[in-house]
Amino acid sequence: MTWSLLAAGGAVLAVLAAAWWLGRQRLGEASATAPGPTFGLAVRGYRMDQVDEVVDLLERQVAEREREARALRGEEAAGTSAGEVSGRRGDADPGDEPPPRRRPVAGPGPATGRPARLRPADLLAPLLYLGVAGYVTMHLLAAVRTGYLSQGVQDQQAFEWYFGATAHNLATLANPLASDLQNYPTGVNLMANASVLGLGVPLAPLTLLAGPQVTFVLVELAGLTLTASAWYWLLRRRLPVHPAAAFLGGLLAGFGPGMVSHANGHPNFVVQALVPVVIDRLLRLAEGRRPVRDGVVLGLLAAWQVLIGEEVLLLAGVGVLVAGAVLAVHRGVRWRQLLVGLGVGAGVALTLVGVPLWWQFFGPQSYTSIWHPRRATTSPPSGAGPPAPWVPTPGPRRRCR
Repeated sequence: MTWSLLAAGGAVLAVLAAAWWLGRQRLGEASATAPGPTFGLAVRGYRMDQVDEVVDLLERQVAEREREARALRGEEAAGTSAGEVSGRRGDADPGDEPPPRRRPVAGPGPATGRPARLRPADLLAPLLYLGVAGYVTMHLLAAVRTGYLSQGVQDQQAFEWYFGATAHNLATLANPLASDLQNYPTGVNLMANASVLGLGVPLAPLTLLAGPQVTFVLVELAGLTLTASAWYWLLRRRLPVHPAAAFLGGLLAGFGPGMVSHANGHPNFVVQALVPVVIDRLLRLAEGRRPVRDGVVLGLLAAWQVLIGEEVLLLAGVGVLVAGAVLAVHRGVRWRQLLVGLGVGAGVALTLVGVPLWWQFFGPQSYTSIWHPRRATTSPPSGAGPPAPWVPTPGPRRRCR
């Protein structure tokens, strides 16, 4: 564990050093050639075979403006100037007009840096993602109440129990952070397990009406769809990319090997739709427009993600730190507004999940390590065969209610 942490720290330092060196080199080149604000990436301009035509037309227009200016100053007869100008305009070949400049398909404007607006055609992507999610879960959809995932039977049963226990606690006004439906009478610490309260609480009415099996299948289907759709939304909103490229990016993020693997019984990893939204809020904080409001929204999103899956938020945070360091080197960041927003977000998140986190680490039935049964470690005599497997000592058992 220690060596893995040291290796990860070394890799992060290497990435930061490379980003600093590249950013320093590029900033030096920019200051030596054309200093000025940076603009968003966008494909603009004319084709190479149109450059000469456009330059000639611009020169004629400049000459016309100079004649008009001299006429206004009295240096040249206004009528002659106007006649020459009108004659030139009349002699101009309509074919000399430059073709309309092609607008970028998406992305922030170069002057404002504001995120691009989505169009009604962008609604097609979530529908396609829903079809892909239906294909991935088609066998489970065909047998909602009786089917089980072949590679995740125990995980599926566990999460169905979590959904049922959460709905039971809400219906009976019991503590939502614990349950005695297992390990009676001591009970279990739900926050110390992957209880996905951020999903179980809002879906409790569905669980009470249709059962936890339906809730589990819905979470699997909607989790894959919403995760891919959220990444598509972020790519279309923040990057000047073609909708097809954004669709492929969302497809990879929502249905990559890791996501399909976790779909075998890990809803806490399947539902990652909040991660792209959190990244978008962080980018807004870096812009420094409304740090307090954006900080409040960021805190609400982070608190919700904690109640869905803390591991996803932790992994996303590591990636955001590395990407944020690279962004800070290459572009200016309004640190004061960013720190204010982060402070507000942290305060809001801790206010909402402070008690659940305390219950997780210090509440009843919390734990600091995972117990593993002892196994024989000594080598048996030659020809004696392998050691006998460990067998738990029988003891009293209680049935769950």
